[in-house]
Amino acid sequence: MDDKREDALRLQVEWAEERTALGIARTVASWARTGLGAIGVALGMHVVFRDPSQVMLGRLAATLFLLIAVALFIGGNVQARRLHRMLERERDIPIHNSYAPLTIALIVATTLCGVLLWTL
Repeated sequence: MDDKREDALRLQVEWAEERTALGIARTVASWARTGLGAIGVALGMHVVFRDPSQVMLGRLAATLFLLIAVALFIGGNVQARRLHRMLERERDIPIHNSYAPLTIALIVATTLCGVLLWTL
């Protein structure tokens, strides 16, 4: 009877850990979506301020939103790392943070977008 109870409790803990891991993934996705939205606003600012007298204003506004996007990407990764460390403390096993390559790729893409906005 005790073995069955222990197995049931162990299964509940595993499911809770799985839900937490999925929650971390949803958190990172939310931060990334918000950052991508900021990139969309940046591109919109660049298009809205096409008048030659307002080009610099459009570029500055777009750059601000691109910087916000980078901050959001970094914030999502920092949040995921913090949550992963909490899980590692509970489980005593290292958990691989696979969000760093995604964060780097998004930052590089955002930087390239900024370079294009300033050169075109």
